Amino acid sequence: MRALKDYFELAAAGTIAAAEPGADIIMANAVALYAYDMAEAMALGSARSFGSPSSTASVH
Repeated sequence: MRALKDYFELAAAGTIAAAEPGADIIMANAVALYAYDMAEAMALGSARSFGSPSSTASVH
């Protein structure tokens, strides 16, 4: 359980670091679904990408 907690904390830190000043959107994926909340808090748009060729992207 500790390893999973560490993994998600690193993913969250990476999401925040990737939203550098000037970013327009934060991309969310199956692991980082909380990116929608982060984008809202940072007044950025968000988009999801699940990496499947048959899936469609959704921009919020």
